[in-house]
Amino acid sequence: MAAEHQTGIYEIRNVVNGKRYVGSAMDFAKRWREHINALQRSAHHCLPLQRAWCLYGPGAFHFNKLIACTKDNLIMYEQAAMDALAPEYNVAPRAGSQLGYRHSEASRRRMSESRRKDFSPFTGRSHSKETRAKISASRKGKGGGAYEPGRVKSAADAMRAAKSVLSPEAVARGRRLRQEGATIQKVADLAGCSFHAAYDFLRGRTFSWVK
Repeated sequence: MAAEHQTGIYEIRNVVNGKRYVGSAMDFAKRWREHINALQRSAHHCLPLQRAWCLYGPGAFHFNKLIACTKDNLIMYEQAAMDALAPEYNVAPRAGSQLGYRHSEASRRRMSESRRKDFSPFTGRSHSKETRAKISASRKGKGGGAYEPGRVKSAADAMRAAKSVLSPEAVARGRRLRQEGATIQKVADLAGCSFHAAYDFLRGRTFSWVK
């Protein structure tokens, strides 16, 4: 991806109620990480977004790229997006600054207190049945990352298959090779199994009866 395509206007959208926060970024991925970090620490500069995050939880929010542009046009396009979308979570009336908005003394005190908390803002909370259904519907058809159920099952099946082809003779030979200084990967290659399967039998987690 070209550098200019990493720069532009984005939204953080609450998929439960449709409300959004609009901003600009020099680097989309980096900016999203910064938002996540601040929200998880209850230290986000945007109090309405922070409150919604605490109420609905991380799964209710999606980061979407709206416009790719050069850095010279960021403010112009950010203001255009804010004018067109009227994002509910933005508190500043102008793009690129907090000018025109002033927190009340009570709000500043609450934000100060929340920043001293070092636990997850969603700890002890639970979604309603309706909210969970909306979040689930919004994520259908999207990959679940490293913990996607199908991916986990596939990996587990592959590991079981690798272990099933091992014979006691191959295990004993592999252990001897390991004692002679062979690497775990070398043992796995000679035994015809995965690195993890070799690691398990070398540690005695499997085939413990083989000497």
